[in-house]
Amino acid sequence: MFLAPSRTIHRRLITTKEIVIDRGDVVTVDVVTDPSLFADPPLETLDGVFSGSFSCGFEYSCFEPDDGRVQAPDGSSKDIRDAWVDFVGPAEPPPFDWDKRYRVTWSGRLTGPGRYGHMGGSEYLIEVKETLESREGTGESG
Repeated sequence: MFLAPSRTIHRRLITTKEIVIDRGDVVTVDVVTDPSLFADPPLETLDGVFSGSFSCGFEYSCFEPDDGRVQAPDGSSKDIRDAWVDFVGPAEPPPFDWDKRYRVTWSGRLTGPGRYGHMGGSEYLIEVKETLESREGTGESG
């Protein structure tokens, strides 16, 4: 079995071939593949302010945007279900309790699609640069 190395889609199967080798045999196998199998999908980045709910736990981090959509400063938007969260630069994560939900508003960068977080479970990543709001609960900003 031959697996494709990739930055965001790890270990995607590209081909299988059964080879029977007797003890003592020296075998060379050349695998020729389409280079596009190793190409990552184009990543999109969106800098902006993101509002929604956040929860975290052991090897778990989930930001769910309001209405399943994030807005760009230019007015465009992107539909996403959820995103893994990383705090970058001087941003420090507020003290979150595991398994509670928080209403958050963050300034940062959304990147994806790809495989992010524990075992690649999230298709998007939000890198939080600044926390603008963080409170327990999931209600709308006030």
